[in-house]
Amino acid sequence: QRVDEVDRRARLPKEIADMNKQIKRVEKLLVSKKKSLQTVNTVLGLNTSIFAELLSNIKGTVTEADRFLKAGELEDASETLQEIHGGGLNPGGLEGIIHELTNLATNVKRAKDQNIISQIRTLIAEPFSFVVEGDLQGANESFNEARNDIYRLLDQGLKRTSKTQSKK
Repeated sequence: QRVDEVDRRARLPKEIADMNKQIKRVEKLLVSKKKSLQTVNTVLGLNTSIFAELLSNIKGTVTEADRFLKAGELEDASETLQEIHGGGLNPGGLEGIIHELTNLATNVKRAKDQNIISQIRTLIAEPFSFVVEGDLQGANESFNEARNDIYRLLDQGLKRTSKTQSKK
């Protein structure tokens, strides 16, 4: 038990500092990608306001863990951080999802083919449902499963768009 306490005392401050850095990065990302997130809303039909809510939840949990740490309650601090790790809700995962969706939306917007866009929206709905539930790990796993199909459809849509534009 003493070893655990020494480990927590050494590990927790760095872990909290790292998470706070990730939170700041995601906050900046939400500002810098505001227009791209609007494209995600419009093109993919996803409500990206959930990202700010999730980030707020993460930030609150990290702040609570930091309070426990400063009060010397190492076990409570560790358990609080476990909510983030165990619950699949971490700032790095959120950052990855934001990048993935903004890149996808930008490409889907270029595809123009409404049938393809509709199919991509259907494929992205399940991974995004995990986001809404606050399970970023589940969202990433689900997106990984759907990625090949999504990008195959996107490639078809972009080829059709390119052919249509060359005929003009």
